[in-house]
Amino acid sequence: VIRKIARRILDSMRFSTTEANDGQEALQACGATMPDGILLDWNMPGLEGPEVCRRLRASAPRNPPYLILLTARGEKADIVKGLESGANDYVAKPYDVEELRARVSVGRRMVELQADLVRARDELAFQASHDALTGLPNRRAILAALEASLARGEAVAAGLCDLDHFKAVNDTHGHAAGDEVLVSFARTAREVLGGGEALGRFGGE
Repeated sequence: VIRKIARRILDSMRFSTTEANDGQEALQACGATMPDGILLDWNMPGLEGPEVCRRLRASAPRNPPYLILLTARGEKADIVKGLESGANDYVAKPYDVEELRARVSVGRRMVELQADLVRARDELAFQASHDALTGLPNRRAILAALEASLARGEAVAAGLCDLDHFKAVNDTHGHAAGDEVLVSFARTAREVLGGGEALGRFGGE
C-alpha cells in the first residue's frame, strides 16, 4: 500500500516509475538500466535498504542514482547507518506527502547537477586528449596508446605521415585553407584505416 501511494505521488510529479517488491528485485531491475533516483524502504525481505544502497553504490560508482530511504527508524544511530550505507537522504514514516515531494525535488536537482558535472568532466577529458582542429587524439594520447600496446607485449607498427609543401598551402591560400587540408587528411586517414588502428595528430603537419 505504501509503495502504491508513493508511486501515485511520483507519477503526479511526472516521473517514470518502476516498482519492485523487495531489495533483490530492485537490484535486478537496476541491472538493465540504472534509474536516476530510487525511493527505497529500509525494512524489506531478503536484502534490507542499507544493503541495497551499498550494492548500488558499488555497481555505479561513476554516476550513481540518488537514493532516498523510507524508514520508521528515528534514532540518530539508524539515520547515520542509513546515510553511511550510501543513501543521499531519508524520509521518516509515516511521511508527509509534501515533505516527500520536496525531498524528491531536491533529488531531481542533484541528479541534474551531477549529470552536468559528468558532461563537463567528459568534455574536459576529451579536450585534454584530442586535437581541437582534427578531432584526432593528440600527441600525448597517441604516445600513451603506443606505450600501452608495448606494455601488453603486443607487436607494434607505427607510421608517421608528413604533408609535403604544406607551408606553401598556408602561404598561398591562407591558414584557413591549410586547416581544411589537415581536417580532410584526418578524415581520409580515418576512412582508410577503418577504426582498427590508433590514429592521432603528432605535431603541426
